[in-house]
This record gives sequence, structure tokens and C-alpha cells, in this order.
Amino acid sequence: MHVACDAGISREALILDPGPDFGKTPAQTVSVLRGLSHVRALRRPVLLAVSRKDLFRAILQRRLLGQQAGTTAALAWLATEGGTPLAYTTCAQHATL
Repeated sequence: MHVACDAGISREALILDPGPDFGKTPAQTVSVLRGLSHVRALRRPVLLAVSRKDLFRAILQRRLLGQQAGTTAALAWLATEGGTPLAYTTCAQHATL
């Protein structure tokens, strides 16, 4: 955030993306998600890509039923953490979350 603000970008214009799953192992992604409270403490919107997360398959060490199980689990977790999904795929299947 300091680099962006020092470059003249207003703090209010920033959305933080800790990048779960992006070039990370499942263990690293879990670490990012566990530390999400530190990111949220910066008081900026947090962007999380939650579509079809295969990390749940890796964590559970078993095949999940259907491709959408990871998305559903990630959306449910995000809702319990006070997050607000901005956009996600297969909206009809998750409309009640």
C-alpha cells in the first residue's frame, strides 16, 4: 500500500488482493486465508478469487463431488469472514449463499 500511495494513488482507490491460489501451493493458500484478518485490518476492500478452488480437494485429500464444490466452500467461508463477493461464476448455483 505504501508503494502505491507514494506513487500518487489514493488510499481510497486501492483494493487489496492477497492472491490465494495464484502461483501458490494449497498450504501457502491456506496460510494466506488464515492471515486474511491482517489484510482486512488495513481497512480497504479485499478481492478474493473464489472460483473452483482446487485447494479444498488438496486439503481434504479426496476428490470433491462436482467442479463447483470448491467455489461453494470458498463462498461460504468468505461469507463467514465478513467478505462480500463482488463477482463469481455460476451465479445460479450459489444464489442462496
